[in-house]
Amino acid sequence: MARMSVILIPKHNEEVRMENIRCLIADIPQVVLADIVQRIAQSRLGIEVVGRIDNKEHFSQMVHERNVDVVVFGAESDFFPVEWRDVRDSNPDMLFIGLIDDGRHAAIYINDIGTDQLINMVRFSTKNHMSTKRE
Repeated sequence: MARMSVILIPKHNEEVRMENIRCLIADIPQVVLADIVQRIAQSRLGIEVVGRIDNKEHFSQMVHERNVDVVVFGAESDFFPVEWRDVRDSNPDMLFIGLIDDGRHAAIYINDIGTDQLINMVRFSTKNHMSTKRE
């Protein structure tokens, strides 16, 4: 399985937070993949798994109650789930990472992305992608 990285990219002139990144694992239909994602996230310093839900039913409530920073979710394609658009739009600083199909592909959804964030993502992704190709 490919290695996963979770990053928060600060907006222009925004300081990087030093507290834990609060991660929700949501609606990943493959239980084994959800277990792996949870285990990886929990083993990393600075990431706190604040919950795991297996469907979309209580998603909005959990995001609100747990003060979530990042949602890692299961996706069948690279389209953002229609059912979650209101949550995404009302939480502009939240990062969404969709694991597509079996988790070998991912899509990152960021609201109100700035030019600095975009460039940082390109640099990080390219550097990370190139380093895993060499291994």
